[in-house]
Amino acid sequence: MTATVSTPKADLSQIPVTVTFTDPLGGTIVTTVGLQELLQTKRLLGKRGYVCGEIPRGGIRRPLAEHDRFDWSLIGATHATVGDDEGLWCRGYFWKKRHLAAQTTGKKMPELIKYSRGASPTDPREIVESEEDAKGYVTLIIFRGRGPVNRAYLRPEDQ
Repeated sequence: MTATVSTPKADLSQIPVTVTFTDPLGGTIVTTVGLQELLQTKRLLGKRGYVCGEIPRGGIRRPLAEHDRFDWSLIGATHATVGDDEGLWCRGYFWKKRHLAAQTTGKKMPELIKYSRGASPTDPREIVESEEDAKGYVTLIIFRGRGPVNRAYLRPEDQ
């Protein structure tokens, strides 16, 4: 005889999460929402340029398959074109889109799309990437490789 034990699933809406958002002018707001409402809140405020958290070294990393349907409001960004350059406005900067094709010879690299900009003197050193004798740069977000697509991070119409 085999015993089966079932455990109740957690009600995510009841788990409170406190989040600090920074508005485009540098002001902050702190709010507490249910875990299930977190992405909805990030979308609502992100469309107005609010951001939360810091940029990790190397940027936010997502699978390449998410790029075309990614909801930029989740990171407080808006798609933009400046001159001939396509990119994002986020955190007071223009982040240029760079699409690098896969390399199959030499040092093999998968196709990737990233949004980056030149480093400024005020950037924290830990997020600045650079090669010897080169000006540093900062990556906001990079899409590369395989991986599961998180449908919650896609634009609502693409979920």
